[in-house]
Amino acid sequence: KSFTIDGAGDMFCNTSSNTVFKYRPTHPEKSDFFARSWQADVPDQRYASGVATDDDKEIVFVLFMNGNIAQLKKSSGIVLRVIVPRVPRSNACGLVFALRRFILAD
Repeated sequence: KSFTIDGAGDMFCNTSSNTVFKYRPTHPEKSDFFARSWQADVPDQRYASGVATDDDKEIVFVLFMNGNIAQLKKSSGIVLRVIVPRVPRSNACGLVFALRRFILAD
């Protein structure tokens, strides 16, 4: 699986079956996870929580950041461990794209 966060803070999950899920924040002001849109480093041992939607379904999760390892815990109890590589912003056609790629750690 891979995860991409765009500059607006929307998260896209691409599964092994090439199914793409979009998670859009419903209350970005309540969460560093989306408020920062992943553009700033999150200090180690920092917690953030938020609510996102997958189509019509609301998902509550918490984010735990330890170095470049992030853990996303969904309301279903599923925990995703992801490595956040330090990817520089790319500049294509004069536009800055602030996309971050996430790779499932396990």
